[in-house]
Amino acid sequence: MMWRTCWALLSGLIGGFILGYLPHYLESRQRFVEPSGVGADLVFRVQRIFSLQSKFQKIDVLRSDFFGHILTIDDDLMLTERDEFIYHEMIAHVPAAYVPNARDALIIGGGDGGTAKQLLRRPSLVNLTVVELDEEVVHVCRRFFPRLASSFDDPRVTLLFADGASWVSSAESRTFDLIIVDSTDFGAAQPLFEERFHRHLRRILAPGGMLVINLTSLPWQLTSVQRSVARQRQIFRHVRVFQIYQPSYTSGHYCFAICSNDLDAQDLGAIDWAAATRGLEMQYYSREVHQGAFALPEFAKKALGRREQRRREEL
Repeated sequence: MMWRTCWALLSGLIGGFILGYLPHYLESRQRFVEPSGVGADLVFRVQRIFSLQSKFQKIDVLRSDFFGHILTIDDDLMLTERDEFIYHEMIAHVPAAYVPNARDALIIGGGDGGTAKQLLRRPSLVNLTVVELDEEVVHVCRRFFPRLASSFDDPRVTLLFADGASWVSSAESRTFDLIIVDSTDFGAAQPLFEERFHRHLRRILAPGGMLVINLTSLPWQLTSVQRSVARQRQIFRHVRVFQIYQPSYTSGHYCFAICSNDLDAQDLGAIDWAAATRGLEMQYYSREVHQGAFALPEFAKKALGRREQRRREEL
């Protein structure tokens, strides 16, 4: 009788574990799928450690043994601790190289603080305005990505919680040497893809200034890149695309558009490299990487060049 009683107790404990704890454990040790839209998705083995539905979007923090903390918004990957420096160094220091004495900069989006952290490394920078739609993104990043979000504590930073498109449309007397659009490409960020918003950006871009916008996968979303570049070429005199290798983004081959009324980013000889790189120790960005980023593969040159040729013919 005794062994039957012990077995019954043991069975109850095991059953309680399986029915009670195990489902929660299996739920926390799960896979995150970063959809590509072309049927070749990236899959991460993660533990979901935080989730919040804000007024605007769903914010999650995942934990990976390899990538560290991962930030996702509406189930789309924003950054990983392991390789965020690639994106943030390139979105900040490529445009800054052309304006080494930039004093005033504007970031639309960038609530994780990574782009701000890089721009604040520029010794000439006096004022950095960050316009982030969702205050909760900053709160989450202060908790889980403090190395990046601590940039908002710099006295040079003015952090505003507002709709970027509306804020830019009403910015009457301000101009900026550097403007960076560092946003998601869906949901509440849709107004940032309208031509009207980019015409307002042109209005507040100082003479000799540079604007950078984040795009998407160059090889897998080429049509989307073409549309964005075509829109920018209706507004700015000089529009170029540069590329980065970002392993945790769709296809690993990501790109940006850099725009100006006065400077052609393809004119690398115009850069004062000593001033552009003075005192900066990077993990990804360098003079050689900067130059190579504009050496687009042939398929991209042809696709983007066709649009440029059409625009010239129409002018």
